[in-house]
Amino acid sequence: MKKNYLTLLLLCTISVLNLNSQELIANMRSGALDGINGDTADMIEFNGKLLFTAHLGDGKAYELVEYDPITGIVTNLTDIDPGSDDSFPNYKVVLNNTLFFVADAEETGSGPISFTELYSYNSDGTLTKIPSNGFSNNTNNANTDINPKNLTLYNGNIYFSAQKSDVKVEVQLLKMPSNGNYSEVVISGAYVRGGFENHPEPASFEVTNNKLFFSANVSNSERGLFFYDDTNNTSGRIGTHSYPPYVKANGTDLFYLAQGTYWKYDTTSGTSSPNIFATNAPIPKTKPVTHSGKMYYRSEFTSPFSSNDLVIYDIATDTHTRVRINSTVDSNVSHFEKYGGKIFFAAEDDNAGKELHMYDPISEKYTLVSNIRLGSSGSFPSSYYIFQNRMYFAATSQSEGRELWVMEGTNIAPKIKAFIGNQTYVQDANGIATFNLLDYFKEDFEDGANISFSSSSGSPNLVTTSVQGNTLTINYTLNVGVSAINVTSTDSGGKSISQEFDVIIESATASIDDVISKSFNLYPNPTKTSFKLESNNYNIKKVAIFNILGAKVTSFSNALESYNVSNLTRGIYQVVVATERGKGIKKLVIE
Repeated sequence: MKKNYLTLLLLCTISVLNLNSQELIANMRSGALDGINGDTADMIEFNGKLLFTAHLGDGKAYELVEYDPITGIVTNLTDIDPGSDDSFPNYKVVLNNTLFFVADAEETGSGPISFTELYSYNSDGTLTKIPSNGFSNNTNNANTDINPKNLTLYNGNIYFSAQKSDVKVEVQLLKMPSNGNYSEVVISGAYVRGGFENHPEPASFEVTNNKLFFSANVSNSERGLFFYDDTNNTSGRIGTHSYPPYVKANGTDLFYLAQGTYWKYDTTSGTSSPNIFATNAPIPKTKPVTHSGKMYYRSEFTSPFSSNDLVIYDIATDTHTRVRINSTVDSNVSHFEKYGGKIFFAAEDDNAGKELHMYDPISEKYTLVSNIRLGSSGSFPSSYYIFQNRMYFAATSQSEGRELWVMEGTNIAPKIKAFIGNQTYVQDANGIATFNLLDYFKEDFEDGANISFSSSSGSPNLVTTSVQGNTLTINYTLNVGVSAINVTSTDSGGKSISQEFDVIIESATASIDDVISKSFNLYPNPTKTSFKLESNNYNIKKVAIFNILGAKVTSFSNALESYNVSNLTRGIYQVVVATERGKGIKKLVIE
């Protein structure tokens, strides 16, 4: 039965949101050099941090990096292809508290040839190349790798496509219980190997209703839609239609483009319905984003001029809305993401180049979020990722190149630059200590911009605090004990972040060495490579490290920013700190 078809055309007045709603948060390479290369950021959350692919300008090229949302610091985690060569980690997924991804690296003895392989990265910082388990891995041809792609989580395993024996790309199953060995999954009805070009080559993976769906070659001139059921170890082709390039789930229904029209497959009943979009409806040119019973995608139109516009398809009513962003030229819509009940996408409008836009399903209006790169060039926002209720993305500005940006309703809370740590003092009738709080907090991207401070003491009869400008003052007397101190940094938009630490007041009759020991803060502890020592009361003259047998293993003749212990084996050590008034001793654990 032919369905009704309704086209609505929206031409909206553009307004600009508060510019504080998006902010540059990490300028990883100086000047106009790109910290992020195009759409290759491939962001993912791992252990409370945001991991992505970027170049920090530190001689390691494009590698796996980590953004800490508390401190605002970006750290390089790997150097898979050493030096100035790029490894471009991508297809990242997390399984059993381990990050898995694909990366390029030059193999030993291979010369300039780059190989694409699987890697894992554990929460303890261990990077491992996953063995090939009999797959090509350069055994049949020195210039061949397994070239894994499309890593997808399904039913407690990772599925992906990979090349086997130089002639086949097949869905592979990566099982993680112990050693990371993966095994081949045979696709019933898919093309079997017969030559280098004759292979299933699965792609467009989608998981719904406890099954894995994907497209794969049926012959050297036809592709079909397939499923794999891991629970029952069954697979097969769905229908006989050809060439489904986009597969998208909405609940238990699967939508896909094939033979010039869109189809719907009911994954529960196993039935397909052709022509779910009415006659002459715009066909998706990108994989749709689904939200509240509607699908959002780009489609190409020829009237009144050639333009790639936003299309909104209402699944229940089978109606379409075309949203023209640019009234005179191609809107060039792309890169969709849903966030905060809105649909975000990149597009060119009448007043700007390709910039970040937002469509509100309630008001049915779109908005230019901000013009990051003035003029007609555009910032080309992409690589969106929702992390801790913020939308992170890559964009190119006028002066900073392509870097990491964030979208959050109004503004971003201040960051912690360094931790104050516990403080120990000797009882004193007029004891006083001061801290410059700009050493410990920073506002968004620019240090100290528009932030204020407040403080409180858990035991005001023991310790009192006050803040004047950026200076925290701690006052103590002859009373002995411990007080918890809270310091809060608040920005002009009302966002805040706090640090808590203890102030310990020791008796004047206590051993001076005990007092010195407690005054020092040693971190990180445990550590693998280095540690820092901090004290507001004593100056470091010399540092020596002893093992559990009492033997000195290394020493430092003066105070350093950090102390390198990467040459020491795992174990427990004593760090002896010599000061102008005596010595202090701290325990150090090296992992």
